[in-house]
Amino acid sequence: MKTAYIQTLTSEKAALLYDENQLEYITVERPQQNNLVGNIYLARVRNMDKSLQAAFVDYGEKKHGFLPNQEIPGKRGRIEQKVHEGQTLWVQVVKEPYEEKGARLTANVTLPGRRIIYMPYGGYVGVSKKISDRDQSHLRKTVKSWCEDGEGAIVRTSARSASNDELKQEFLHLKLMWKAIEKKRTSTKVPSCVFENWEIPDRFLRKMGEAADKIIVDDINTAQYIKKNFPDLNARVKWEDRFEQLLPHSISQIIAQMTRKNIRLSSGAEIIFEKTRAFTIIDVNTASFAGNMNRDETILSVNLEAAEEIMKQLRLRNISGIILIDFIDMEKEGHRNHLLKQMKQLCQQDIVFAEVHGFTRLGILEMSRKREGLDAYSLFLSNQDEPLTWSFETYAYQLERELIQYRHNDQDAVMIEIHPDCYEVFLNLIDMNRLTGLLNFHVYVQKNDLLEKPYALKYTGDELWLKKHYSNVDKL
Repeated sequence: MKTAYIQTLTSEKAALLYDENQLEYITVERPQQNNLVGNIYLARVRNMDKSLQAAFVDYGEKKHGFLPNQEIPGKRGRIEQKVHEGQTLWVQVVKEPYEEKGARLTANVTLPGRRIIYMPYGGYVGVSKKISDRDQSHLRKTVKSWCEDGEGAIVRTSARSASNDELKQEFLHLKLMWKAIEKKRTSTKVPSCVFENWEIPDRFLRKMGEAADKIIVDDINTAQYIKKNFPDLNARVKWEDRFEQLLPHSISQIIAQMTRKNIRLSSGAEIIFEKTRAFTIIDVNTASFAGNMNRDETILSVNLEAAEEIMKQLRLRNISGIILIDFIDMEKEGHRNHLLKQMKQLCQQDIVFAEVHGFTRLGILEMSRKREGLDAYSLFLSNQDEPLTWSFETYAYQLERELIQYRHNDQDAVMIEIHPDCYEVFLNLIDMNRLTGLLNFHVYVQKNDLLEKPYALKYTGDELWLKKHYSNVDKL
C-alpha cells in the first residue's frame, strides 16, 4: 500500500510518497524558493528583437522573460505581426530563470489537472502516447467534442483509469478556472501573477495522487483544499493532528539520508556521490562485497544493484544536468550492454526526463536529467565542500518542526539554547505570529555564540520555574 504524506503547517512544506516503509519520492518547498514554472501572469511586452524573433516581457520579476515567436498562439507569421511593445498579454513560465538568463515564457497558457491539461488557446487535443492507440482515438474524439472557440487539451496517462464523466467534470472545472482568471484582466494591475502553480500540494498530487492509496495531511485547511480541487481523491484524504508521529521517518532523518555522500547497498557495495558546479560524479565500488559467483558475474550483479539505487537517489535528491557514473569495469561487452539496457529502462520510469547517452572510451556512463527546482545539496547544505554541513536555514526549519511537535506534550514553556547567527536566520525565515498561534506554550531563547551545535533544547516544563532559574533569556 502506498501512502502520501503532506506537511503544510510548517514554513518549509514537504510531500512524500511511501510504499510501505520505503520512501519513493519527496519534494520540499521553501518560501524563499520562488518556483515560477507553471505560474500565469498578466504581463506587458517591453522590447522586441526582430533578429531573434522574440519579445522581452515584464511579468513582475527582476529580469524580463523571453517569449519566442513560436510560443505565441495564432496564425504563423513574424513576431511583429502578432504583438507590439506595450501590449498586455497572458504569459506562463515554462523554464525558471537561471543565473543571468531570464525565464522562458509561453503565451500558449495551460491549466493542469490530474488527468487533463486545459489549453484555452490550444486548438488541438493531444493524448499521452502511453495510452493504447484504440483508447487514444476514443479519448481524442471525446475530449475534442467538449472544446469550443479554439480551446484544446492534453489527456494525461492517468486518464486511462477515469470514466468519460470524470474527465468531463475535470475539463469543465479547469475551464471555469480559466474564465475566472480572464475576468481579472480589467481589474488587475500589470504585471501581476494571476495563477500560482504550487509545488505542494498541487504539483505533487498531479504527479503522485494516482499512486497513493491514502493521503495523510497535517493541516485541516490543506485537507479541505485538496478535497475541493481534487474531488476524485476525497475518500483517500485524512487529516492527522499528530502527523510527524505517523511518518515512517522524520523529515530531518530523510534530509540527513539525502545529503550523505556514501550509500551502502545491501550487498555491501558502496555508491559515492560527488557534486560539482558543472556535473555530478557517481562512483561505484565493491567495498566489502563478497560474492560467491565468478568475478565477472559478481561485478555485473553489483553494477545492476547500484543502477537501481542510483536512479532512486537521483529522484530523491533531485539531481539534474550532466551525470557521470563510474561503474565497476566490466570486461564482457554483453555485460556492458545489459547494464546499459537496464539504465535506459530505469530512465523511462523516471518522473522527469532522463536520458542515457552511453559509455565513454574510458568506460564512464554519461547521462543527463532535466532540471526541475533545486537539488538536495543546494537546498539543505551550507556548502558542497568537505565536510558537508547543513545550512542555518535547514536548522531553522528543523527547529520550527520540533516546536510544533511539542504542542502535543504537557508543558508551559520550552527553552532553546541557540547560536546567535542561527537565531537571526530563524527570525527572518519563520512567521512568528503564525508559529506562536500554533503553539500552546511559550518559547524562550538563550543565545550562546560558543554553542557547538546551531541549537539545543535546554528545558521543557513549568514556566514559573524557568523564569526563576534563568534570567538572560528572550521570549518569542
